[in-house]
Amino acid sequence: MNPNPTDGHVWFSPIVPRNGESILEFQRFYAENLKEVTGGENLGFLGPITLTNWERSLVTMIMFPISHDPKQNRKIRDAFRRWVKLAAERGWGEYRTAPSFMDEVAAGLALALIGSGAHTQAQEPGVTPVATKSARGEQVFAYWCAPCHSAGPGMPGTQALQAKYGGKLPALLLQRSDLTPTLVAYIVRNGVSVMPFFRKTEISDADLEALGAYIVATAQTKR
Repeated sequence: MNPNPTDGHVWFSPIVPRNGESILEFQRFYAENLKEVTGGENLGFLGPITLTNWERSLVTMIMFPISHDPKQNRKIRDAFRRWVKLAAERGWGEYRTAPSFMDEVAAGLALALIGSGAHTQAQEPGVTPVATKSARGEQVFAYWCAPCHSAGPGMPGTQALQAKYGGKLPALLLQRSDLTPTLVAYIVRNGVSVMPFFRKTEISDADLEALGAYIVATAQTKR
């Protein structure tokens, strides 16, 4: 890794419903607002591209180049904040963002929730309150983990574990009887290999505890 990189990037990555109409809507949204956001300048955006790793949603992404030019970087930051606001007006929240933009993203999400008439307590899409820890853990797994760690083709997490262990350990997390809640929590918070870490704003401590308990309990039933 180069300790003195010449440049970098940040991603604008709103979540949209998983269907073709939403992809076309985001493409139109991007084209219709590009001139306003950039002031007619070419700021070097890359995209938009659509990631399809998730079963229930799509992540649409635009890359913003970051350089050593403070003036150019200010334009990029202003453009990023404008995209966040415009996306929030459509009801689109971000998949994740850089620390510098967390306040804007949180405010945009609140705006989207208010505008849609949603409950005042924000929840992850597809995850609803339940009474038991096990059921909550199953919901958290289905939303955050299953898109990469389910069975079948096209599952990067499952494929990576299959390649790593070569059958010595199960590639499916829900069959891993060697896992503990503590280990699950550590990996979720710190990431491993190509798997990113997840912040408390994404998976709360209570949900992480429920997730660990669910994975361990499910694996024990599959022995």
